[in-house]
Amino acid sequence: MAPFLMSTIIALIISFSVGITHAFEATGSATIDTSEFGSFDTNKKKIKAKAIEAACVNALDKYKDTFSSAQIKNYKKIKEEVESNLNEFVRCGDPIDEEFNFATSEFSVVIKAKIKEAAFEVAMQESSDDEATEIGDILLVAFARQVQKVKQKDAKVVQINQMKTNIDVDQTEASTDTDTTISSSSTETNISTTGGSTTQESEKVTYKVAHGHISVIAGAMAGPMEDADYTMVEMDGFLDDDLIDEIMETLATKGKPSSKSIKAINRVLKQEETPNYILGVFDVGRQEKDPATGMDSATVTLKTMSLQTFLKKKGKSDIDDISTWRKRPRSAGKVSKVMAKGKGSNPEEAVNNALFNTVGKAALGLLENVRSKGGF
Repeated sequence: MAPFLMSTIIALIISFSVGITHAFEATGSATIDTSEFGSFDTNKKKIKAKAIEAACVNALDKYKDTFSSAQIKNYKKIKEEVESNLNEFVRCGDPIDEEFNFATSEFSVVIKAKIKEAAFEVAMQESSDDEATEIGDILLVAFARQVQKVKQKDAKVVQINQMKTNIDVDQTEASTDTDTTISSSSTETNISTTGGSTTQESEKVTYKVAHGHISVIAGAMAGPMEDADYTMVEMDGFLDDDLIDEIMETLATKGKPSSKSIKAINRVLKQEETPNYILGVFDVGRQEKDPATGMDSATVTLKTMSLQTFLKKKGKSDIDDISTWRKRPRSAGKVSKVMAKGKGSNPEEAVNNALFNTVGKAALGLLENVRSKGGF
């Protein structure tokens, strides 16, 4: 497998069986002083453009408020680039409301803006890389696991029926000048106690694994990864069918790949001189009806996704020389607990949309975490 310079990663996506548009929508508003422009009627076009630009910056500020600490750190590196080329990062529409106050010479606008998240991802990635790093090809191995059957176990009931005997003794003492007489009587009482407890065991869930959602996962991963200059290929022709079947069977019964499967994957990666892969685990919940729309709805949750690499830090490995690689892969980044919903006209469409949304969000989160650690 011929290596090439622009970064690519191997993505091993294992999904329990959810498009994503990489755009954050926000309302921006601004009020500017028009006195410096002269007559409002004569310079209305310039004034309006200036106000819209200020409203765009306001919308951008709202987007920045959602940043994690790692994103804030990365944004500082590209702040000047963003502010000097605002239209490349923020798409602002015509005002949805505008007003000119003749008394104060102030012009106010409200606009709807779409933040081009993909553009931010690319800019942040480039700012994190001192130079291009050769890291190999990308392989996408994707599976979908979905609930097939749920069996509710019968409650375990424990009954208690105890009989206890209690004896009460009553004594009477009578005294004279010459002697003392003591008389006693006893009362026997039978006490009955009944009761018990009920223990409800957890339900038994049976899963199925199918290839039906592989293309959905690949499509959701493609956007964010390509925006970050990574390219992916799917697993067919890379892993043999027996290994794929083994992974699918383990996922259905155990919920994760076996250590034997992971070792086999690692061996293939080295044989093919591919030092990096992404291992992801998704879980598709049960489908239900959306009460507001009546459409089918589904929820998909990411348990964990990690980027594994055989390359040593700080460019100490040569991709063409396996002897310089690590013996075992290390984690270059990870993300977890990502969840998204999806709706559709039927259950399958709802699951596909939920899976697409979750995978896309997970990919963005993973890229952010990789950058926060300094990349490869």
